[in-house]
Amino acid sequence: MKTPTLPHQKLRYGILLLIGLLFFATSCNQTPSPLFLQENDRPCLITYADAMLLEQYKVSDSLLVQYLQEIQHEVEQIEQLLVEQAKSFRQQQIILYRVIFAGCVVIALLVYIYLLQRQQTRNQAHIVQQYEAYLQNKKETRKENGGSKMNCTLTKLVSDLQLLFETEKIYRQPGLSVDDVVQKLQTNSKYLSNAINQHCQKNFTEFVNTYRVEEAIEILKEQHEGGEYAHYTIQAIAESVGFNGRTAFYAAFKKVVGLTPTEYMGVINQQKEAKDRKKGG
Repeated sequence: MKTPTLPHQKLRYGILLLIGLLFFATSCNQTPSPLFLQENDRPCLITYADAMLLEQYKVSDSLLVQYLQEIQHEVEQIEQLLVEQAKSFRQQQIILYRVIFAGCVVIALLVYIYLLQRQQTRNQAHIVQQYEAYLQNKKETRKENGGSKMNCTLTKLVSDLQLLFETEKIYRQPGLSVDDVVQKLQTNSKYLSNAINQHCQKNFTEFVNTYRVEEAIEILKEQHEGGEYAHYTIQAIAESVGFNGRTAFYAAFKKVVGLTPTEYMGVINQQKEAKDRKKGG
């Protein structure tokens, strides 16, 4: 048996002292001790004390083992918690990276849309500027395009056709056909179609719709400034220039000008506002 350490030695001596006192009390009373029957049983007392001390060691070792097991269990729980926290942190990092990536994609998309709209606005402004210049030039002069390639009869026919459209505004008639114009000009449909194609590089329908769209533009401008057409709807404007409805008007306007009526007037209004700001400044 190993020599007990100092605290255990004190415990051992305490046990021996307690047993000695019991033995002394038994001797004084002349009554046999229930533990030891003779005075010379000192070695037995020491052995008994050592046995009790050894039992105390066993109890202490058992408690120590139990305590160490509890500590090990707590350490394992802490390690498991740290592993779960590390896993959760990695998941949060992944989510954060995805959010950042999605944000970058959204920002890039918004920038692209902005640049695309800006370029589209510039293109629309350019189209409107060109078409407005064309209308202004058409009002100022009636130069014939490629007149040297046409004989005098075709030139007169085209001139009569333009006069009919500009003075009588026959294009306002819904469902206007080639035969209707032929009767007015007293010619034939094939001859009239050839004259329109050579002079304007258009077919009859495109020629008619061009006049309708041009007048619709003038009405839209006047409507913006108030006056006679202030309360006209798009449907009413379309029907007033000869279209059967809003859909046909939008399709023809887009084909002739390259923009819808809304886009065209949006550019016109922006240009007007810009001029007003310059005058005010």
